[in-house]
Amino acid sequence: MREQTAFDKLLRDNHARVVFYLFTLALVLRVVYLCQYARSPFFWVPALDSLYNDNQALAIVHGHAPSAAFWRAPLYSYFLAGIYSVFGHNLIAARVIQELLGCASCCLTYAIGLRAMRPVAALIGAAGMAFYGPMIFNDGELQSPALEVFLDLLMLLCTANALHSGRTRSYAAAGLLLGLSAIVRPTILLILPLVVIAQWRARGPLAVAGTAFIACALIAPILVTARNAIVAHDPVFIASQGGINLFAGNHDGADGFTPTTPAHYDYDGPYQDAIELYGQRAAEEALRRPLKASEVNAYWTRRTIAWWTQRPATALKLACKKLILMWTQTELRDNVAFDYVRKEWTPILWVATIGFWLAGPLGLAGMAAFAARLRTSGDDPDERVERAIIWLLAAFVLVTMTSFVLFFAAERFRLPVVPALLLLAGLACTSLKEAIWSHDRRRSWGLYATLAAGCLLVNIPWYRTGTPAVKALDYWSCGNRYKELNRFGEAASQYRLALRIDPRNADIWQNLGAAYYYAGDAVDALTVWRTANQLVPSASGYYNLGECEETLGMHEAAKRDLRNALRIDPGHRKAQEALAAYRTP
Repeated sequence: MREQTAFDKLLRDNHARVVFYLFTLALVLRVVYLCQYARSPFFWVPALDSLYNDNQALAIVHGHAPSAAFWRAPLYSYFLAGIYSVFGHNLIAARVIQELLGCASCCLTYAIGLRAMRPVAALIGAAGMAFYGPMIFNDGELQSPALEVFLDLLMLLCTANALHSGRTRSYAAAGLLLGLSAIVRPTILLILPLVVIAQWRARGPLAVAGTAFIACALIAPILVTARNAIVAHDPVFIASQGGINLFAGNHDGADGFTPTTPAHYDYDGPYQDAIELYGQRAAEEALRRPLKASEVNAYWTRRTIAWWTQRPATALKLACKKLILMWTQTELRDNVAFDYVRKEWTPILWVATIGFWLAGPLGLAGMAAFAARLRTSGDDPDERVERAIIWLLAAFVLVTMTSFVLFFAAERFRLPVVPALLLLAGLACTSLKEAIWSHDRRRSWGLYATLAAGCLLVNIPWYRTGTPAVKALDYWSCGNRYKELNRFGEAASQYRLALRIDPRNADIWQNLGAAYYYAGDAVDALTVWRTANQLVPSASGYYNLGECEETLGMHEAAKRDLRNALRIDPGHRKAQEALAAYRTP
C-alpha cells in the first residue's frame, strides 16, 4: 500500500498547492451552482425540513429556544442560528457558508486518504467529492448534511492521526468530534465500537486511549440529554424522533423510501413537521392522556417492535428493499428533487457528474481490493495502521448504510459515507492499474468481477420510486414557493405544468385556484376550485369556494359552501368566522 510513483512524490512535495487547487475547484463549482440556484424560488422560500430548521434557528436567535425535549438532534439548528446571529436572516449567507464547509470537506477527504493510501488514490477520492453533484446540491439546502459530513470527516481525520500516533489526546479529540456529530445525527454513535476495533487492529489494545475516546464521544450527547431533563423534566437521549421515524418506515403502508403515516393532522399557526404532529397526537389519542416526548418515543418504538414481531416476513422483505434502495443510484427524493433542480434550474450539476452511480460500484471494488491485499500484507507497523484506517472507512460505510434499514432510505442519509466510498474508489483505481501493469490476471479479473457486480447492484432500478404523480409534485412545490413570493402568474404557470402530468390531483387544482384568486382573477379561481372539489370534496375546498363566491357577490352560494365546509369539519375556524360574519347585522 505504500508503493510510491513519481506522481505520488509530486503530490506529496506539493501538498499545500494540491489542497489549494482542490478547495478552489470545489468553490468554483459551488459558486456557479448557487448563482444558478438563486434564480429559482426554492432558494428564497424554505419548506418542509428546511423551513423547520429555519424556524428553529430564528426562535433560538430571538431567545425562544424550545422548552420541550428536543425532537430533532439540535446542533444543526444552533449552527444555523449562529449564522443568523451574525448575518441576520440571510439565506445567501447560510447557503454560502454551508458550501464552504463542502469545499473544506473535499480537502479533509484528501487529508484522510494521505494517511492510508497512495496520494493519487487520495486525490481521486477528493476530486470525486468536488464533482459529486448530490453533495453540492445538499450543501446548499438548509439541512444538516453539510455540517454532518464535515464533522464526520474531521472525526475520521483525528482518528487516523490517533491511529498513527497512539496518543490519548488524539483519541480524545476524535471522540469529542464524534459526540458533536451525534447531536447532528445520533446514528453516528454506531461507529463507536468500530474505532475501538480499528485501534486494536493498528496497535493492539490501548485501554486508556479507548476509554478516553468513548468517554469524550459521550460528552455532547450526555449534555444534551441533561438539558432535556432539566428544561423539559424529560431525560430524552439527544432527541425524541427515533420512535416515530421507526414507525414511519415500518408499518403496513410503508414503501421503504417515503416517511408515511396512516393519517394526517391539520394545524393552525406556524409550520409543524407532519411526522412530529402525527406522532404526538396519535399516541395521545391511543393512550388517552397527554404524553411527554419520551413517552411518545417509547409508544412508537413498542408499536414498531410489535409490527416486526407480528409480521416478520413482511418486515424482512421491507428491510431488504430498503437496503437495496440505499445501494442503488435511483434518486431517493427528499423535500426537493435533485434531478428536477438539475433539469430546470442548475445546469452546472450536469458538469458535476459524479454521483452514487460511480461512487457505489468503485467503492465496493475498493473494498474487494483491500480484502485481497489483507491476505498478502506484512507486519510492518506503518502498514498495519494504514490497513486499520482503510478497514475503518469500509466498516463505516457498511454499518452506516445498514443502519438506515431501521428507518427509511433517502439520498441525503447516505451522503456521510460518500467521502469514504470515494476514497475506496481511489484505492480501486490504483489497485486495478497496479494489477494490469504487473500482469496479475487473477487480481485484475477479480477487480473487474467485483466492479461489474457493483454496477449491476447500483445501476439497475430494482424498485420503482418515481411516478408521474411524484414528478408533478416538483412543479407543484415550485408553484407553492412562487405563491409565497406573491409571484402568482409564475405560480399558476407551474401548477398548470404539474396538472399536465397529474390532472386528477385535487391539491394542485386547489393551489392553482389560489394563485388565480390572489392575482385578482376570482372568476377563473371559482372555476378551478369547483373542479378541485369535484375531484376531492374537502372543508378547505368548500371554504375557498365560499370566500370566492362572497368576493363575486354570490352570497347565497357562499353561505351554502361555508355550511358544506362545516359539515365536513365542524371545527374549521375560518369557515365558522366567515359564516358568523353573514349572521352579524
